[in-house]
Amino acid sequence: GSDSPPLAFVALPRTSFPAGAVAFCEDSLLMATASTGCLLGSLTEEGIAVWHYGGPRADAVILPFESGRPWQSLAGALMRCDDLAVQAAVPRAGAERCLVLVGWDGERLPLAVIPLSNVTDLRNGIPSGAAVRPRADAPLPTAVG
Repeated sequence: GSDSPPLAFVALPRTSFPAGAVAFCEDSLLMATASTGCLLGSLTEEGIAVWHYGGPRADAVILPFESGRPWQSLAGALMRCDDLAVQAAVPRAGAERCLVLVGWDGERLPLAVIPLSNVTDLRNGIPSGAAVRPRADAPLPTAVG
């Protein structure tokens, strides 16, 4: 048995999402409101822009891609770092929450984890030098024929 609550879907207003943005939310039971329990993100030429749900995109923090093929699409979630199977490979520096990012690069699904020491203050909560460094990936078979 796990101590984690079951996952649940919570609808967020479509008008709150700029074009091309995706939501990175915590479990709905931990989330008081979308504005405190969610971040938004989008792919940029430099990496992934991350900002608070309901806040201006101009306040985004850019997480640069360290290497690899450019991501074509993006998904993610905010999770307790202790709940991650890949936690040993992630330098946490005391972070309680981690931003888990999954992309599609045309061949694989790379997974990257960014520890967040402060979710409400991204500029100070993201470690200095943080970058999108895939820790694992899943290859997908290509269609034949």
